[in-house]
Amino acid sequence: MVVVAIIGLMASLAVYSFIDMTRKARRGAVVRELHTLLLEARAEARARNQPVRIDVRPVLVNNFPGFSIQWGRLPCDDAQGRNCPGAACGPATQCGAGCVGPAQGQALFSPTLVDGPTTFTNLAGLCFVGSLGVARGPACDPAGAPVANVRIAHPNDPVPLFIVFEPVTGMSRIFACGRDPLEPEC
Repeated sequence: MVVVAIIGLMASLAVYSFIDMTRKARRGAVVRELHTLLLEARAEARARNQPVRIDVRPVLVNNFPGFSIQWGRLPCDDAQGRNCPGAACGPATQCGAGCVGPAQGQALFSPTLVDGPTTFTNLAGLCFVGSLGVARGPACDPAGAPVANVRIAHPNDPVPLFIVFEPVTGMSRIFACGRDPLEPEC
Protein backbone atom coordinates (compact mmCIF):
# COMPACT_ATOMS: atom_id res chain seq x y z
CA MET A 1 0.00 0.00 0.00
CA VAL A 2 2.85 2.37 0.88
CA VAL A 3 4.53 1.52 -2.43
CA VAL A 4 1.37 2.46 -4.36
CA ALA A 5 1.16 5.77 -2.46
CA ILE A 6 4.81 6.56 -3.23
CA ILE A 7 4.34 5.71 -6.92
CA GLY A 8 1.22 7.95 -7.03
CA LEU A 9 3.12 10.82 -5.42
CA MET A 10 6.02 10.48 -7.82
CA ALA A 11 3.66 10.33 -10.80
CA SER A 12 1.88 13.52 -9.71
CA LEU A 13 5.23 15.31 -9.33
CA ALA A 14 6.30 14.12 -12.78
CA VAL A 15 3.06 15.40 -14.35
CA TYR A 16 3.49 18.81 -12.69
CA SER A 17 7.11 19.02 -13.89
CA PHE A 18 6.04 18.07 -17.41
CA ILE A 19 3.31 20.74 -17.45
CA ASP A 20 5.75 23.36 -16.16
CA MET A 21 8.34 22.35 -18.75
CA THR A 22 5.72 22.59 -21.51
CA ARG A 23 4.69 26.11 -20.42
CA LYS A 24 8.30 27.27 -20.37
CA ALA A 25 8.91 25.75 -23.81
CA ARG A 26 5.85 27.56 -25.22
CA ARG A 27 6.98 30.86 -23.74
CA GLY A 28 10.48 30.33 -25.09
CA ALA A 29 9.05 29.62 -28.55
CA VAL A 30 7.03 32.86 -28.47
CA VAL A 31 10.14 34.82 -27.42
CA ARG A 32 12.23 33.28 -30.22
CA GLU A 33 9.50 34.00 -32.78
CA LEU A 34 9.25 37.57 -31.48
CA HIS A 35 13.02 37.97 -31.76
CA THR A 36 12.86 36.70 -35.35
CA LEU A 37 10.06 39.18 -36.11
CA LEU A 38 12.15 42.03 -34.67
CA LEU A 39 15.15 40.94 -36.76
CA GLU A 40 12.95 40.95 -39.89
CA ALA A 41 11.68 44.45 -39.04
CA ARG A 42 15.23 45.70 -38.54
CA ALA A 43 16.35 44.13 -41.83
CA GLU A 44 13.46 45.84 -43.66
CA ALA A 45 14.36 49.21 -42.11
CA ARG A 46 18.00 48.78 -43.12
CA ALA A 47 17.22 47.58 -46.65
CA ARG A 48 14.82 50.45 -47.42
CA ASN A 49 16.40 53.05 -45.13
CA GLN A 50 12.86 53.81 -43.95
CA PRO A 51 11.25 53.47 -40.51
CA VAL A 52 9.54 50.21 -39.59
CA ARG A 53 7.19 50.17 -36.57
CA ILE A 54 5.97 47.25 -34.44
CA ASP A 55 2.20 47.07 -34.03
CA VAL A 56 0.65 45.17 -31.10
CA ARG A 57 -3.11 44.64 -31.10
CA PRO A 58 -5.41 42.54 -28.92
CA VAL A 59 -7.13 39.82 -30.99
CA LEU A 60 -9.35 36.80 -30.57
CA VAL A 61 -8.25 33.72 -32.56
CA ASN A 62 -10.46 30.61 -32.38
CA ASN A 63 -12.02 32.02 -29.18
CA PHE A 64 -8.56 32.39 -27.58
CA PRO A 65 -7.58 35.93 -26.54
CA GLY A 66 -4.09 37.12 -27.27
CA PHE A 67 -2.01 39.68 -29.12
CA SER A 68 -1.19 40.09 -32.79
CA ILE A 69 2.34 41.43 -33.21
CA GLN A 70 3.36 42.64 -36.69
CA TRP A 71 5.88 44.98 -38.26
CA GLY A 72 4.92 47.53 -40.89
CA ARG A 73 6.96 49.92 -43.01
CA LEU A 74 5.54 53.39 -42.52
CA PRO A 75 4.28 55.42 -45.49
CA CYS A 76 6.26 58.44 -46.59
CA ASP A 77 5.09 61.90 -47.68
CA ASP A 78 7.23 61.84 -50.84
CA ALA A 79 7.74 59.31 -53.64
CA GLN A 80 11.51 59.11 -53.01
CA GLY A 81 11.04 57.87 -49.46
CA ARG A 82 13.03 60.65 -47.80
CA ASN A 83 10.29 62.18 -45.63
CA CYS A 84 9.36 59.24 -43.41
CA PRO A 85 7.23 58.60 -41.54
CA GLY A 86 4.56 60.65 -43.22
CA ALA A 87 2.58 63.31 -41.37
CA ALA A 88 -0.44 60.97 -41.18
CA CYS A 89 1.43 58.63 -38.81
CA GLY A 90 2.48 61.10 -36.17
CA PRO A 91 3.97 59.96 -32.88
CA ALA A 92 1.23 57.43 -32.13
CA THR A 93 2.24 54.28 -30.33
CA GLN A 94 0.44 52.15 -32.90
CA CYS A 95 -0.27 52.63 -36.55
CA GLY A 96 -3.86 53.69 -36.96
CA ALA A 97 -6.03 55.08 -39.73
CA GLY A 98 -3.91 56.83 -42.34
CA CYS A 99 -0.77 55.07 -41.21
CA VAL A 100 -0.94 51.81 -43.15
CA GLY A 101 2.45 51.11 -44.64
CA PRO A 102 3.23 49.72 -48.07
CA ALA A 103 4.78 46.58 -46.59
CA GLN A 104 3.94 44.47 -43.57
CA GLY A 105 5.42 41.37 -42.07
CA GLN A 106 3.60 38.22 -41.11
CA ALA A 107 1.65 38.59 -37.86
CA LEU A 108 2.76 36.68 -34.78
CA PHE A 109 -0.01 35.52 -32.43
CA SER A 110 0.91 35.49 -28.74
CA PRO A 111 -1.87 33.72 -26.84
CA THR A 112 -3.05 34.73 -23.39
CA LEU A 113 -2.46 31.48 -21.58
CA VAL A 114 -4.82 30.01 -18.97
CA ASP A 115 -2.41 30.81 -16.14
CA GLY A 116 -2.10 34.51 -17.05
CA PRO A 117 -1.10 36.87 -19.83
CA THR A 118 2.43 37.38 -21.04
CA THR A 119 3.31 41.07 -20.87
CA PHE A 120 5.61 42.91 -23.27
CA THR A 121 7.23 46.15 -22.12
CA ASN A 122 8.58 48.63 -24.74
CA LEU A 123 7.20 46.59 -27.64
CA ALA A 124 4.12 48.49 -28.91
CA GLY A 125 5.30 51.24 -31.22
CA LEU A 126 8.94 50.13 -31.22
CA CYS A 127 10.46 51.59 -34.38
CA PHE A 128 13.60 50.67 -36.32
CA VAL A 129 15.10 53.63 -38.19
CA GLY A 130 18.04 54.48 -40.42
CA SER A 131 20.52 52.44 -42.34
CA LEU A 132 21.65 50.73 -39.11
CA GLY A 133 18.11 49.84 -38.04
CA VAL A 134 18.53 51.19 -34.51
CA ALA A 135 15.52 50.65 -32.20
CA ARG A 136 13.75 53.91 -31.28
CA GLY A 137 10.52 54.95 -29.62
CA PRO A 138 7.08 55.27 -31.25
CA ALA A 139 7.82 58.66 -32.83
CA CYS A 140 10.40 56.97 -35.12
CA ASP A 141 12.71 59.94 -34.55
CA PRO A 142 16.27 59.09 -35.69
CA ALA A 143 17.60 61.64 -33.19
CA GLY A 144 15.57 60.16 -30.31
CA ALA A 145 17.02 58.05 -27.56
CA PRO A 146 17.47 54.37 -28.47
CA VAL A 147 15.25 51.76 -26.86
CA ALA A 148 17.38 49.52 -24.64
CA ASN A 149 15.23 46.39 -24.40
CA VAL A 150 11.89 44.64 -24.66
CA ARG A 151 10.93 42.90 -21.40
CA ILE A 152 8.83 39.72 -21.60
CA ALA A 153 7.25 38.66 -18.31
CA HIS A 154 4.73 36.04 -17.23
CA PRO A 155 3.00 35.97 -13.83
CA ASN A 156 4.00 32.36 -13.07
CA ASP A 157 7.65 32.74 -14.05
CA PRO A 158 9.79 34.83 -11.68
CA VAL A 159 12.59 35.21 -14.23
CA PRO A 160 11.76 37.75 -16.95
CA LEU A 161 13.23 37.40 -20.42
CA PHE A 162 14.67 40.34 -22.33
CA ILE A 163 15.45 41.15 -25.92
CA VAL A 164 18.28 43.67 -25.60
CA PHE A 165 19.24 46.11 -28.37
CA GLU A 166 22.77 47.40 -28.85
CA PRO A 167 22.40 51.23 -28.85
CA VAL A 168 24.80 51.89 -31.74
CA THR A 169 24.31 48.97 -34.12
CA GLY A 170 20.71 47.99 -33.34
CA MET A 171 21.63 44.30 -33.06
CA SER A 172 19.59 42.32 -30.55
CA ARG A 173 19.96 39.26 -28.35
CA ILE A 174 17.80 37.29 -25.92
CA PHE A 175 18.72 36.68 -22.30
CA ALA A 176 17.14 35.61 -19.02
CA CYS A 177 18.08 37.17 -15.69
CA GLY A 178 18.30 33.74 -14.07
CA ARG A 179 21.12 32.71 -16.40
CA ASP A 180 22.76 36.13 -16.89
CA PRO A 181 22.42 37.89 -13.50
CA LEU A 182 25.20 40.40 -14.23
CA GLU A 183 23.28 42.06 -17.05
CA PRO A 184 22.31 45.68 -16.25
CA GLU A 185 18.61 45.01 -16.86
CA CYS A 186 18.53 42.41 -14.06
